[in-house]
Amino acid sequence: MEFKQDMPPKGGFPRIKWKRNIPKSRFNGLMIYAGFFAITGYGVWRLVTGNRAETEKRKQICAERTKKLNDLQEKTNYEAFIQIRKTLNDDLTSSGVGHH
Repeated sequence: MEFKQDMPPKGGFPRIKWKRNIPKSRFNGLMIYAGFFAITGYGVWRLVTGNRAETEKRKQICAERTKKLNDLQEKTNYEAFIQIRKTLNDDLTSSGVGHH
């Protein structure tokens, strides 16, 4: 039995195209980074301005509540003062001691 070895063709195999044919990108790396930082910067700016507005709103709400509480406390104190004064006048007049 005769053994025959597979050999390359005469003149060799054709050349293999190994270089990639990638089309030129419209955006280079600098443009992509600039776009990323612009979008991120805008988002951070919106976040900060939103937080400041929310903080201001909460301060106003807190000031309104404080004002209402002060008004209620003032009213309660006045009513308590009137009640105590009335009680003292009643006690003084019922005990027969005059109040000058």
